[in-house]
Amino acid sequence: MTALECYKKYRIYRGLQLHQLRVAAVARTIALTSKEPLDPEAITRIMLVHDMGNIIKADLVHFQEFLEPEGLEYWQAVKGEFRERYGDDEHVATNAICRELGFSDSELAIIDNLRFSRTRWILESGSLEQKICKYADLRVSPWGIVPMLARLAEARERYGARPMDAGEQYTGDDVEKGIALCIALEENLIQRCDFKPEDLTDASLAALVEELKTYPVA
Repeated sequence: MTALECYKKYRIYRGLQLHQLRVAAVARTIALTSKEPLDPEAITRIMLVHDMGNIIKADLVHFQEFLEPEGLEYWQAVKGEFRERYGDDEHVATNAICRELGFSDSELAIIDNLRFSRTRWILESGSLEQKICKYADLRVSPWGIVPMLARLAEARERYGARPMDAGEQYTGDDVEKGIALCIALEENLIQRCDFKPEDLTDASLAALVEELKTYPVA
């Protein structure tokens, strides 16, 4: 099953499809420059499905440009069906879907540890694969590939007082500490992989994003 076939099967709206494709493109590009042994194919596959349950937390009213041609009412109904089937936690939903797709426990752990609250653990104890996956997710906003700090600022504004992860609460101080950890994560990856953050853009990765639509995920 290719990425697009998977998205069709699970009724993933266009905006979330693009997010996962772009994150996978960023992660794959960095992984292929690693100075250490790792598996870029596994990283690519994981990131193509890392947010499969995120419609559960999505404020669809603010993303209507990504909901065509079906429209807001259709996707609100899909969101309701996701909640009925998987519950109110997008991480639980993603885990369940990825298990249905045949992902291993170790692969599921990488996805589950993408939570913002796990940033310190990722920086201090996470594998290089985990670091690449986390960083790639920090580079993609709903509207495209952006500098990491721009992505963090956008997320902070969009979520406001709401937690970015289900069941977790953050103070302003927690967020500021998290941003400092993200900066350290980027610096760590620059040392271990041969890439420049400024080279990762929508334009530079457009062809890869298109190619990944047919990448096998299951």
